[in-house]
Amino acid sequence: MKKITYKTLKVQNFLSVGNNTITIDLTSGIHQIEGINKDEPERRNAVGKSVVANSHFFALFGETVNKIKSEFVVNNITKGKGLIELEFDVETREGVNSYIIKRQIKPSKVELWKNGVDITLDSIANTNKYICDLLNTNPTIYKCCDIMTIRETVPFMSMEAAEKRKFIEDIFAIDVFGRMLKDLKKMVSDNKSDTGISIAKLGEQEKSLKSLKDQKELVRKEIENRELVLEKRKEEIIKSRDGVIEQLAGLSAISTDDIDNNIQKLKAARVVVIGRIKDCNDACNTITLNIRGVKNDIDKYTNIEGGIRCPKCLQEITAEHIGHLGTLVVENQAKLEDFQTNLDDGLAETKTWSDKQVAIDDKISELGNDLERARANNQRITSLTESLAQYNKSFKELELDISNVSNSLESFDTTISEWEDLIVQETENLRLLRQTTKDLDICKFILGEEGVKSLVVKKLLDLLNNTIDKYLNLLGMNVRCKFDEYFEEVVTNTKGKLFSYKNASGAEKKSLDFACAFSFADMRRKIHQVYSNTQFFDEVLDTALDEKGLDLIMTQLKEKVDVNGACVYIISHKKEMKKHITGETIMLAKENGVTSRISSGGD
Repeated sequence: MKKITYKTLKVQNFLSVGNNTITIDLTSGIHQIEGINKDEPERRNAVGKSVVANSHFFALFGETVNKIKSEFVVNNITKGKGLIELEFDVETREGVNSYIIKRQIKPSKVELWKNGVDITLDSIANTNKYICDLLNTNPTIYKCCDIMTIRETVPFMSMEAAEKRKFIEDIFAIDVFGRMLKDLKKMVSDNKSDTGISIAKLGEQEKSLKSLKDQKELVRKEIENRELVLEKRKEEIIKSRDGVIEQLAGLSAISTDDIDNNIQKLKAARVVVIGRIKDCNDACNTITLNIRGVKNDIDKYTNIEGGIRCPKCLQEITAEHIGHLGTLVVENQAKLEDFQTNLDDGLAETKTWSDKQVAIDDKISELGNDLERARANNQRITSLTESLAQYNKSFKELELDISNVSNSLESFDTTISEWEDLIVQETENLRLLRQTTKDLDICKFILGEEGVKSLVVKKLLDLLNNTIDKYLNLLGMNVRCKFDEYFEEVVTNTKGKLFSYKNASGAEKKSLDFACAFSFADMRRKIHQVYSNTQFFDEVLDTALDEKGLDLIMTQLKEKVDVNGACVYIISHKKEMKKHITGETIMLAKENGVTSRISSGGD
């Protein structure tokens, strides 16, 4: 059970209350609020007595009972800041916590304190909601259970059907079904949307998978053709490569350095031989000249009979010198023979060196041919080696192409597998969404009017109807009021004849109103496990009730004070009300348009 005990109410510059703060200690008992209008002494109305209940309501909900606009809530004479402070305790199984609500009007502000600590939330709306949740109430419940005023609240029985239904759902704490149904509708909408998206997504995935498989088939055929071409090209490369390998096997590299060295040596020797030949030729030419000279001398010495003259003096040689010339001829012939021998030897030597030159030239030519053949051989080996390398490279590239061709199908398989996994997942997701649709349909039935809610309502209606009957009996009324599962009331008289609340007498209406209010308060306490100690009755007891009817209602209020320690504030102009007051009389006075509190009974 949560027990809410309102303790102190402070009001300043609110409606007709001015700068002087009105403080009311909310204590157990039946209290009366009276007033004196000093501006119009002959009247006791328009004093501002209703401000007490209104300020209590405003402290809780941030609005007045009759929803006056905020610019008219602040006292228009004093024009000070509107301030309301309400102190209360909340007792639960965990203990008692003290709270203070502080509200300011113009500008609007709210503070909530718990055990001396400010726990105000980030906005007025969130703080207001927190207060309502803390007190398990709302403006509608408060108006029907904690405050009754002849001017500013509509009796429950006079409410429209939708208002009644909403209020009873709140009292029965079955508004949760409405919230759940609202959430369920959103869930149904979201699930329907998700299902549609899933179906569309699955369709697209299946379409993509089919397209992918079709592409794979086309690629597979292309791969088969490509593989045939590549395999043929591979065979050609292998054949060409094997031919190169075979050719290389029949070749070996030849060193050209030795041949080139030999050629250089031969060329060097040839230079020497040519030099020797030149020397021989020069020597032979000299000898030939000498021979020619000796022959000329011999010819001159042998032709003296012809009157040969001396080559030097050009005189004819005398006879005595002819003998000497013979001697000279013999000597020159000997020289000629020696020169001829030397020339023959020189020519033989020249021939020998010339033969050597020919042999060297032949050898150089032979080695040159060998060098060319060696270079051609080596170039062939190099060319074949390069060709082999290129064939090997082409072979590897071809094998890579063949591998890539195969891998392209593998990539298709990987992608297809991924899409198939996605389709499996989405199919499962769609299955779950469709199952959720079925589950939500069941939930709709459970939360609907024919489901669990109907069973709960029937049980609670029995309790409510019995409680209303109890209070109608206690209030001495011969009418009965029952609510059906659609929250429609059925009012009957003692003869069981149906009649409308609107056609009831004033006393019957008043008794029905109080019976409902007392019953709703009891239901709130039983179902919500929450009890609020303060109630306000503003002139609702002044009409339609005779003295007996008033006594019966006051008896019930006194019982609530005795049993639960209730704090009841009554505004009434009935003189017979005095005998029922067990607490204090709060006297308010209005002067110059401003309401203030004065001592009890004073003026």
